[in-house]
Amino acid sequence: AAHDWVLFVDADERVSPGLAAEIADLANRGDLGRFNAYHIQRVHLFSGRWVPDPSTRKVTPRLRELIRRTEMPRLLDRRVAVWVRPLHEELRVPEPRGVLDGIIYHYGMSNLSSFLESLNFYTDLEAAYLHQTRRRCGLFEAGFRGVRSFVFHYFVRGLWRFGEHGLLLALLLGFTKFLDYAKLSERLRVEAGQGAWTARDLAVVRHYSDLVVAGQDESAG
Repeated sequence: AAHDWVLFVDADERVSPGLAAEIADLANRGDLGRFNAYHIQRVHLFSGRWVPDPSTRKVTPRLRELIRRTEMPRLLDRRVAVWVRPLHEELRVPEPRGVLDGIIYHYGMSNLSSFLESLNFYTDLEAAYLHQTRRRCGLFEAGFRGVRSFVFHYFVRGLWRFGEHGLLLALLLGFTKFLDYAKLSERLRVEAGQGAWTARDLAVVRHYSDLVVAGQDESAG
C-alpha cells in the first residue's frame, strides 16, 4: 500500500456512497487518527434479499456494539495492524477502534448457486489451514461446531429477524462450519493412511496444503 490508511474490501464487495463520503469527510478534517481502525457493517445480498435491509437500517448504540463484536476492522492504520491469518482474513488492531455509519455491500451470496460454487473451495482451504495445528477431529466435533455456528448466527447475530431468508442463511453458515471440520477429519484420516484413498484424494490434500503455505508466505511478505 502506498499510504498509511487502508480500506480493505474484497472483489465481491462495494463501498456505499454514504461510506465513501463519511471516510472522505474524516480524512479532510484530519480526524482519521482519532482511532487506529474502524469497524464497518456489511449487508449481504442473499437469495434476492438484502440481509440486513439497508433501506430500513437504523444506526443505534446497540447496532454499533454488534458491529464492533462481529465485523473485522476494514478501515485501518496499517502501521499498527497485524494479519492474524491469511485465510478468511483476520486483523488484530489495538484500541481505540471506532465504528462508521456507512456500509459495505456484499454480493458474493446473491443466489444459492454462487454460494455453493464457492463453498467447496473455501471449506477445503479452511480444513487445510486447520490441519496445520490440529491432529484430532471427528464427526462429533464437526457436528457440534456446525450446530453452534447455526445458533450463533441465528440467535446472537439476529438472523431470526429476517424470516425464511435468515433461517436459510444461518443453516448454510452452520453447514459451512460443519464441512470445515468434517474435511479436517477426513484429511487427518488420509494423513494417517486410515481407509482406501486414491491418488486423486492425496492430490487434493496436497493441493490445498500448498495453497495455505503460499498464502501465508504472501501474507508474511
